[in-house]
Amino acid sequence: MYVLEATCMTACCRSIPPHRPIPRFVRTFGFRLFMVFFIFAMFGIQMYFAWGDWGAMGFVFWKIILLTTIVGITLSFIYAPRTWCSFCPMGSLSSWVAPKKGPLPKAYKSIHVSSLCEEKCKLCARVCPMQLTPYSSRGEQLGYLHPDCLKCRKCEKACPTKIIKYTKNQ
Repeated sequence: MYVLEATCMTACCRSIPPHRPIPRFVRTFGFRLFMVFFIFAMFGIQMYFAWGDWGAMGFVFWKIILLTTIVGITLSFIYAPRTWCSFCPMGSLSSWVAPKKGPLPKAYKSIHVSSLCEEKCKLCARVCPMQLTPYSSRGEQLGYLHPDCLKCRKCEKACPTKIIKYTKNQ
């Protein structure tokens, strides 16, 4: 029985597609702006027609959450698990207000890559769920300030030389 279950699990895992690159165009400002306007327009139009009916207004939220969840799950099977996060309207809005240069707010933490990094292994980029390149900020005093960085610390854990640190900025 156990052997049969293990065989079925292995066969199921083989059907999941490999980790493919997230398409570049979904990270462009134009596409992200389109998605923000599209989602907010759909929300606004539906809320206009549902106004006053609490059940219908709640259903508007439910539909948007369901639709974005379906899109996110579908894209995760086609490309990579965090593809939707690359252009999600809320993520786009937060990336537009994220600090991109100093001075940074107090207690702001970021990924710091030592200047000793030689960019040879690029393991940090391979484990990044957002398919970013933390090694590209090696030696920078402010750290890796890519607005899509989730600060999940997977790059720090994957670094074989342990020269990537998640620290507070000075």
